Amino acid sequence: MNDSYYTPPQVPPQEPKKPANVVEIVALVLGILALVTTCCCGFASIPFGIGAIVCAVVSRQGGKMGGMAITGLILGIVSMVFGLLGVILSVVLYAGNMDGILGELEYYLNDYSYYGY
Repeated sequence: MNDSYYTPPQVPPQEPKKPANVVEIVALVLGILALVTTCCCGFASIPFGIGAIVCAVVSRQGGKMGGMAITGLILGIVSMVFGLLGVILSVVLYAGNMDGILGELEYYLNDYSYYGY
């Protein structure tokens, strides 16, 4: 067999990999942080949600949004809605129970003033 006629198989040209968009990654991380802080303390999710939304919109750069940016955008919006509802609910419940809270405060102040504190 003569090796001079052997031609190696041709490999199709591959497209160069697009580098990861850092802003998309930041949007996804902020969206996840916003969702996690919604469960712990609702008011902390609002800045993270705003950051996720802003980073997702900025990552667009005239083209379409990547999957991470869309996920960050959705997580940011959902966590902001739940965070705002939690804050509003807390304020409403606190304002509705104001008489009870002031009554307890007055009771404790009177009780401690008896002992000279």
